[in-house]
Amino acid sequence: MMFFVFQNTVNDSMIRSNNIIMVREKIKVSTRTLQWKCVESAADSKRLLCGRFILSPLMKGQADTIGIAMRRAFLGEIEGTCITRAKSEKISHEYSTRMDIQESVHEILMNLKEILLGNFPTSQTLTTKPSAMDPLFHLLNILPYSFLRPPRLRLKLPTITLPSAMTVFSLVLLTYFMVVSGVVYDVIVEPPGIGSTQDPRTGTVRPVVFMSGRVNGQYIIEGLSSGFMFVLGGLGIILMDLAISPNRAKSLKISFAAAGISFLVIAYVMSMLFLRIKIPGYLR
Repeated sequence: MMFFVFQNTVNDSMIRSNNIIMVREKIKVSTRTLQWKCVESAADSKRLLCGRFILSPLMKGQADTIGIAMRRAFLGEIEGTCITRAKSEKISHEYSTRMDIQESVHEILMNLKEILLGNFPTSQTLTTKPSAMDPLFHLLNILPYSFLRPPRLRLKLPTITLPSAMTVFSLVLLTYFMVVSGVVYDVIVEPPGIGSTQDPRTGTVRPVVFMSGRVNGQYIIEGLSSGFMFVLGGLGIILMDLAISPNRAKSLKISFAAAGISFLVIAYVMSMLFLRIKIPGYLR
């Protein structure tokens, strides 16, 4: 924002002539030299920049004419970037509110007006004039293209779409399952799927799922079953968190809460059972 102060100063005496008749009349003119200077410049905020300038001398009525013309020129030439439209779903009017947002839609729109956006330089500002360019660099910039012609290729860039939130959650959950199941250990050590033991009385061989007495070793089925129980407990916590959401129906909340508690109880009981089989006498 700029403020202009125009001063009208006049003096007298001027002679106006015709081809035949000489008419003498008093006309006030100015004897002062042209003055144009800035008397005040301040930045009140990021959005409000103030300046006050003086232009003199001017005849009566010229100050308004020059001021209006300069205002129109500034409004048409000064570039700026701002938010002009905002779209939202399921909003009836600007004074309505939503359950998951504390502010009203009107307050959000007023806050959007306060956002400052930077202007990106255009192609005209990025190009350098040949006179301001180094002569050697200017020659290297022009000489190769005087006899070389770039090929006309019609290449299509691949369109990459971002995965959805459920896809990312599934990948994270699968990675967690592979880590807690000991997949890295299975790839490096290559243990068997299940073990076997021989009954000392009968001499029969029976399968064993858990490698008893060894904390740093496991069978493949043992690791997968333990990792499944850990993931089941995590899903129970997620379902209990969904049950306390205020935007869900009551019947759906009860279903989520019941499933979450059941998953947690099953995961805890089975994990403790696995630990006691793995390490006899644990927590006794």
